[in-house]
Amino acid sequence: TLAALLAGPSPDPSEVGRLCESVLGGGGSDSDATPAPPSVRSLATTALLRSLLRRGEYREVVSRCEEAKDGGEGNALEWAYGLYRLRRYGACRDLCEGRLGPDAGGGGCRGLRHVRAQALYRLGETEAADAAYRELMLSGDDGGADGENPPQFDADEAEDVLSNALANLASNHTAGSTLGAESGDGGLSWVESDGRVRRLMDGPGSDGGAEG
Repeated sequence: TLAALLAGPSPDPSEVGRLCESVLGGGGSDSDATPAPPSVRSLATTALLRSLLRRGEYREVVSRCEEAKDGGEGNALEWAYGLYRLRRYGACRDLCEGRLGPDAGGGGCRGLRHVRAQALYRLGETEAADAAYRELMLSGDDGGADGENPPQFDADEAEDVLSNALANLASNHTAGSTLGAESGDGGLSWVESDGRVRRLMDGPGSDGGAEG
């Protein structure tokens, strides 16, 4: 079954796609069977789109989302990532912000917030991208910015966000940028003020000196 396949280790995307198409009535001997309930169809749609993403079929993902009866509402993350991989950064940013609403920087789906931040970076919108990375670093899924690691915010995600934030600064920084103006030294003040970021930047052994 689809559920069993998805639960297994590293499912083959082609096999996932075949089973999803069957569930959704896309062909095969089960195409005339009783339609699957909405919850199962939703799961199959998401799994199908993600299998297409894994196979690099980004145009197919975007096309399916654009043609979806729900306007792609249930798969905004897969749609946005497809646009991002097609280098349609403006459309990707607009989709993310449309789905996230007016508080795009501080709440909603973390996945969409990650993709939005990356699209802003690729568009050269340096300060907006920096603000997006900062919110991801300092906030949890509930939108709080208390500087604490929320349950779903692990060290791997923190390192990923930091790396992208620094790449954004290095690639797009200009003499007229106001990034880090609060600190007065041209640095990223939010990076310098966050203990998790300092630990990531210092690396192992930073408090004990070199051995040998």
